[in-house]
Amino acid sequence: GRAVKPVVHDRAWYERRLEGFGASEAGPLLGVSPWKTARQVVLDKARRIIPDPDAPERLRLRLGRDMEPILLEHLYEALVERHGSAPRPRTSSVLHRMPGHPFVAANVDGFIGPAVVELKTDEHGAGDWGPEDGDPARVMRPTYYVQVLHELAATRRELAYVFVQVGFSSQLLYEVPRDDDRIAALVEVEAGMWDRVVAIRER
Repeated sequence: GRAVKPVVHDRAWYERRLEGFGASEAGPLLGVSPWKTARQVVLDKARRIIPDPDAPERLRLRLGRDMEPILLEHLYEALVERHGSAPRPRTSSVLHRMPGHPFVAANVDGFIGPAVVELKTDEHGAGDWGPEDGDPARVMRPTYYVQVLHELAATRRELAYVFVQVGFSSQLLYEVPRDDDRIAALVEVEAGMWDRVVAIRER
C-alpha cells in the first residue's frame, strides 16, 4: 500500500498562528500549564517567534501526529460502542477563529458530527487522567481542559471528545460540553494578553 505522508507544518502555517493564540497556549495564558508561562507566550507572539519548520522534529511529537489517523478510527469505534452509532470522523486543516474575538484561534484534530475532536498520546500515564464519567473540569489536567474550552470557543461548537491513548495499555474517552461562563472568563484573560502583544509590537 501507499504510505500516507504526515502533515508537515510549513512556515506559512506558523505565521498564520502569530495573529492570535492557539488552543495549546490557553493553559499557559491562564497560568495552569506545567511547561510554559503566560509571559513566554506573550513575548514569543510579540516578537513573532516561530519554530524553525526545517529543524528535525522531536520523535515523540512526530509519533503523536502519525498516530492521529489510527486514534480517530479507535475513537469512532469507542463512540459506536458507547452510543450505538456515531458519524464518521473527519480531519480539519482550517484555522478557526472566534467571531468577534479573532485572537482566539484553533487548529483542531478533527470533528465527529458537530463535535470537536482532541487526540492525546500519553506514553506513561503521566497526565493523571481521572474517570471518564467524571466532571471534565476536575478529572482532566487543567491545561488540557482549558485547551478544549478554547477550541469550543474558536469553532463555536457545543461538545468536544477528548480521546487519550495511554501507553499501549489503555484508552480513555472524555465528553467535554461547552461551558459559556468558563469560556467568557478565558476569553477575557486572552483579550488582556492579546492587548499586551499588540502594545509590545507597537513599541
